[in-house]
Amino acid sequence: MRPGGGDRAELLAALLAGSARLRELLGPDPATWVRRAGADRALRERGTPVFGEEGWVLPQTDFLPYVDDASELRLHDDLPPLDDSLPRRA
Repeated sequence: MRPGGGDRAELLAALLAGSARLRELLGPDPATWVRRAGADRALRERGTPVFGEEGWVLPQTDFLPYVDDASELRLHDDLPPLDDSLPRRA
């Protein structure tokens, strides 16, 4: 067990126990998950949405102002500030 990190195998086992879709994609146990996911980027990309579909991911609505269909790269200075992200002036 790592400080602050907990037992990752235990976490992976709990996620696998809670999701038939993850078991189907990543295997029956944590060791298989790590081996399969580590070797296959496409598998990782198929597995990522499962976390949201299982209700395990909270939406990050604070970032919606930055979501658009622009193909142009924007620099940090070009992005609008998030509400309440700047210090209040006295």
